[in-house]
Amino acid sequence: MKLDAKLANFSKIVAQEAHEKREQLIAEMKRESERIRGDTERRARERAEAAVRKEAYNAEERRSRKVLEASVAAKKSMIELRNSFIEKLFINIEERIKSYVSTKEYEEQLAAEIKKHAGGAVSAERGCVVFLAPGDMRLAPGLSECGAEIKVAKENFLGGFKIYWPGKNAIEDYSFKTRLEDERKNFSMFKI
Repeated sequence: MKLDAKLANFSKIVAQEAHEKREQLIAEMKRESERIRGDTERRARERAEAAVRKEAYNAEERRSRKVLEASVAAKKSMIELRNSFIEKLFINIEERIKSYVSTKEYEEQLAAEIKKHAGGAVSAERGCVVFLAPGDMRLAPGLSECGAEIKVAKENFLGGFKIYWPGKNAIEDYSFKTRLEDERKNFSMFKI
């Protein structure tokens, strides 16, 4: 083989190897480009999904906050309405008590309760004192048979009476005012 043929053959082999090398580099670059594009798309998708999750979380937080605010406002409104109702109810009851204490039934009930709690030998022996509201002192003459001393109270307690036991240094309160206050407390203890 002659030198020219050898050179031509060598040139052909070198060109073929260069072509193969170039094709190999192009294929490698395409794979690397695909990998980079895939990584970039994956990272972009992950960022987009994270942004969507964050926005969904923020939206849920805002919704929860609004629901809580509405719930609190509704509960406050219900409590205010309930308190207004309770106040009106007890004002009405107090007015009815004021009407009741001027009836004959009240006089009979008062006499029966005083006899029950302060009447008889026990009260005479211990020397209890029954205190009546100033408006009830008109009933004192009819209550003298209970055996207890009857006195006017310094405060007006809507009706009923209080008994003072000096031997025990104790006061038993059977006044309508105290009973009404106790009922108001019990009534107000119910939760919404």
